[in-house]
Amino acid sequence: LEAIALIGPLCDEQTGSQIRKLANGWLVTAITRVRAAYALARWRPSEGLPLLARHANSLRPDVREAAAQAQNLLATLQEQERATAHPFR
Repeated sequence: LEAIALIGPLCDEQTGSQIRKLANGWLVTAITRVRAAYALARWRPSEGLPLLARHANSLRPDVREAAAQAQNLLATLQEQERATAHPFR
């Protein structure tokens, strides 16, 4: 999931569908759902970011921490992408 998140917008629909299933799965551990939401936020922010926000309010401290880490990683990746973007694109 971490590697797929780095690919972000280049993710294809089939892979995105599998990520979506993990992010919303009932029999998936909470931490895996957070990681899947992170990957989903890189591919489809409109779907993944609300899931991360929901996990950020979890009753479980480990889930809140994982969501906070994911949100920090997203911010870092966005900053890096802006810094390396060509100014004339």
